[in-house]
Amino acid sequence: MLPEDKKSFPDNPLWETRYKRYWFAEGIDPALKALFRMVEHPLQRSRVVKNSRSTSAGIISVENKKYFVKRSNVNSFWERFRRIGRLPRSERNALIATRLEAINVRTPKVYMSLATGPRWLPAASYLITEALAEPLCVSQQLPELCQFYGGRQALIKAMCDLMYKMHAGGVEHGDLKLSNWLVERKGSADWQLGVFDLDGSCVYAGSCPEKICIKELARAASSFCIYSLRNNIIQQHEVEEVRVLWCKAYAQAGGRDYSSLRSFTQRFNSFMTGKK
Repeated sequence: MLPEDKKSFPDNPLWETRYKRYWFAEGIDPALKALFRMVEHPLQRSRVVKNSRSTSAGIISVENKKYFVKRSNVNSFWERFRRIGRLPRSERNALIATRLEAINVRTPKVYMSLATGPRWLPAASYLITEALAEPLCVSQQLPELCQFYGGRQALIKAMCDLMYKMHAGGVEHGDLKLSNWLVERKGSADWQLGVFDLDGSCVYAGSCPEKICIKELARAASSFCIYSLRNNIIQQHEVEEVRVLWCKAYAQAGGRDYSSLRSFTQRFNSFMTGKK
């Protein structure tokens, strides 16, 4: 971490508010919990990962273990007003990560969430998760994954199996482009797929609505095609074949076959051309 006199991000002007709602994962060491409770201070000395108007994120090290710390910024009274009645982003992330863990879908472990400000006027929120080693996403390792799985068809099947498990479990990710798919090497003989970046995620009481399944499948399939074209895994004339492969694999996992559905094709084409 940076020295005490250095700062990674602008201060949260409302950090000293008495309105703080913490959630901690079970089994956290008391000393670590005490450090996490003062999350604004270690965040200010972290290694910067992202610094934007909406998000301040960095990596901290505690006793040789790394943690990812994110502050979702709320920069004006109007932004705070617009968030009245909404679940703060950090609390929503923790809730969804817990749901994913329950259905055995890999996602970074959440150690703490913190919402600041009163419920009737929310302010910034904080999230602390495990920090994963790079390269951590499918988009960074697509050629290696295709080789490991013995071809694109087997990789697509594995991704669709995971996606359907999420949808059947009532979890909408929100943006299943390949850079939000997690992949970890498990020794020399296996890889584990998962998801991360849950900022746009939602949970449902039952399974996900069909329109959500269509959107998420189209997003994942189009992103796979885009990265495959960049890496010369497929050629342009093979895009349609790969689109159908994704639909068939999703149906084999337990969903519907959307390959001939007009709304799916329109979604897929919109994502391919950069339109949402």
